[in-house]
Amino acid sequence: MIELRKNLRSMGKVAIAFSAGVDSTLLLAFARQELNDSVLALTVATELQSSQEMETAKSIAHELGANHLVIRLHLLNNPQINKNPRDRCYLCKKSVMAAVLRSAKEKGFSVVVDGTNADDARSTRPGLRALKELGVRSPLAEAGMTKDEVRAASVLLELPTKDKPSNPCLATRIPFDSPLTVDKLHMIEQAEASLLALGFVESRVRHHGTIARIEVPLIRFQEILNKKEQIVRLIQDAGFTYAVLDLQGYRQGSLEEDSKSNVDT
Repeated sequence: MIELRKNLRSMGKVAIAFSAGVDSTLLLAFARQELNDSVLALTVATELQSSQEMETAKSIAHELGANHLVIRLHLLNNPQINKNPRDRCYLCKKSVMAAVLRSAKEKGFSVVVDGTNADDARSTRPGLRALKELGVRSPLAEAGMTKDEVRAASVLLELPTKDKPSNPCLATRIPFDSPLTVDKLHMIEQAEASLLALGFVESRVRHHGTIARIEVPLIRFQEILNKKEQIVRLIQDAGFTYAVLDLQGYRQGSLEEDSKSNVDT
């Protein structure tokens, strides 16, 4: 954390791409401590994020006393992104961060950073290429902070995101090459919100046409089955016809498994 604080102080003035996830929230908290009001939090609101995530971002930024700006961006107007290709994450990240850079420049901020941590930086995430191309810095990764260290620091600072699970954009619930539409995204958002209201914090609803493929941790299968009638009604209320439980349980990036088998999902 010493290295992170040192890096932030050397920037003098910084705009943060703020998603209200555990990483960007910690980064904003440290930046506020080191740079006071020379910090701007920029959140990009698109069709691919739930409305609840946007409200959370506003609330956390306010709690941390940060100057916060929400940028509206219609990603589905981009035909490349709308087609939902396998490099969608790269295309989205490039568009989102370009919007952040534009707004930062307008507000007089030349340094833009994001919450990529050291574990992310060692992965093969497509979005990392976009960050490099656009010159966006990642102070957590530069300081060598892993996800576990980010969470530990979040606990020490008693941040509201200290226990927040990973929640990538809604497009990650739709199979590649299946066009992204507002209706599909709304179906997913409503279905997942219903599961969350029932206490299923770590859950995903994957969109397969009329079928909602539900992923929850294996240890919670019995709870799903105990509430199956209620869950089916909620899933159908969201616009799906069928609700199925994935017997492999919750796991990140399950839609990428198709690329290994070449089986159409």
